[in-house]
Amino acid sequence: MIVLAAFLIDGERPSVRRLVAVGLSLFGVAVIAAGGDPAALLSLHLNPWDGLMLVAVFGWAVYTVLLRRLPPSAFPPLVLLAMTTLFGLLVLVPSSLVEVALTRTLPQADAPTAAVVPYTALFASIGAYLCWNRGLALIGPAAAGPFLYVQPAFGVGLAVLLLGERPRSHHALGFWLILAGLWLGARWGGRR
Repeated sequence: MIVLAAFLIDGERPSVRRLVAVGLSLFGVAVIAAGGDPAALLSLHLNPWDGLMLVAVFGWAVYTVLLRRLPPSAFPPLVLLAMTTLFGLLVLVPSSLVEVALTRTLPQADAPTAAVVPYTALFASIGAYLCWNRGLALIGPAAAGPFLYVQPAFGVGLAVLLLGERPRSHHALGFWLILAGLWLGARWGGRR
């Protein structure tokens, strides 16, 4: 989506090499998501909410591409983070209230939930945004975008550590495909 947003917003055309690198990493993600079974991908059923997720992913891509237009001195990192958080709250609080109203269920108030909230706030939100924005400033969206493919590999690692999931061969294959795509993208870089 970042490649598409960069093309639509800035007319940036990715090289064939970059597309191959992205495709390789995306294939690694698909191997992990399918559990090593290609038929699992064919049996996926989309629902209307999947479309909303695609809109959100494209919104992230637009944010990523537009962020490079900000001069480094325009907003200190924490001010930009605060603005992003405020906008996120304006969207998430109403949608959370709608979810509670539709499902008639409240989030559980237990120890695991109490542990997840600070982790999400400190690492998955504040830390991740600061690192992402800094990475964009250093290497730009086209080079930073493929690193998003590492998330499923880290998800597997966390599932092994925290949930007792057993690592399997498709996890390893997907991980190596993702790394190969990142390596090719970094090696080829630019628009050669």
